[in-house]
Amino acid sequence: MIVATTTSNLGDVNCQFTEAVNIITLNVIDCYIPVYIEMLSFNGKLITNHSNLFWTTSKEDEPVHFDIEKSTDGINFIKIGTVDGYTNSISEVNHYSFIDPAEFPGKTWYRIVMISSAGGKKYSRIIQLTGEQIYFGLSNIVNPFRNELPFEVITTNNAKIDVSLIDLFGKIVKTKSYAVYSGVNSLSIANTQGLVPGIYILQVKNKGIIINNKVLKR
Repeated sequence: MIVATTTSNLGDVNCQFTEAVNIITLNVIDCYIPVYIEMLSFNGKLITNHSNLFWTTSKEDEPVHFDIEKSTDGINFIKIGTVDGYTNSISEVNHYSFIDPAEFPGKTWYRIVMISSAGGKKYSRIIQLTGEQIYFGLSNIVNPFRNELPFEVITTNNAKIDVSLIDLFGKIVKTKSYAVYSGVNSLSIANTQGLVPGIYILQVKNKGIIINNKVLKR
């Protein structure tokens, strides 16, 4: 507390007023611990009625491990396993896999939590596996989108696909090629924050197959 005294002349009388000023100090503790390793890809597929998950990371400059989480409703997740990281600072790309020990019950969601030795966390995108046979398709498109446009590509074969974002005048505003693998592939078009808000076409090409889907930029 700080006491402040002020003097005022009221005619021939000098008056002093004493004010109590409370000083409040806030100590802000930043609990966010960054993880600089990137998860480059995450996909999954069914093999002999078990979910097989595959993911890759960038160069691992710090020790990490991966918690595998599972959900039957896409909202509530439980941990079903852990995979230790390679802590490989030489390799530019590190490859991992995990098999869900439980038999596939039907539609199921998965995600990977990358955890550093300091306690920092980074979540993968969520992928969904179903028992339906889809040869090539789009699913789980984040619509509307803002700074990036996440989506999933489902395919029965390893392939290289071309993805474009096209405005309503037919102009390609974003384009990129991806390597996809048999199963569900979690992908994203990054750095879309500079695009004008409005309707666009998300176009995916796989050899002679073309899929178009309307999306909204906010």
